[in-house]
Amino acid sequence: MIENGEKDSRTKSQELHQQSQAEYDKGQNALCFVVIGSILLITGIIFIFLANKRENNIMVGIDTGSLAFYICVICLALGGVGLIYGLVKFILATKHRRAILREINTLKK
Repeated sequence: MIENGEKDSRTKSQELHQQSQAEYDKGQNALCFVVIGSILLITGIIFIFLANKRENNIMVGIDTGSLAFYICVICLALGGVGLIYGLVKFILATKHRRAILREINTLKK
């Protein structure tokens, strides 16, 4: 027969494993934001070069009235926000998951 304390320990362990899986999923979601943010940043950097204004094959500066400039600004802004959000969310999820895994290991002892 299973003792009551052992049953509680098993239930607590199952709950902790579910929480650990949820934090893992949050971390994977955050990495998606990191990848998409990085792609948008790279796209924004490419459009910086496309927005350069040239006269007689000499670069004068960035043409702020061109569509490439607006795409550059939007991509850089969204990419930066996505990258920062993803990194912060990933770090927090990893930190929470480590705490949960530590608690699972203390239950095993």
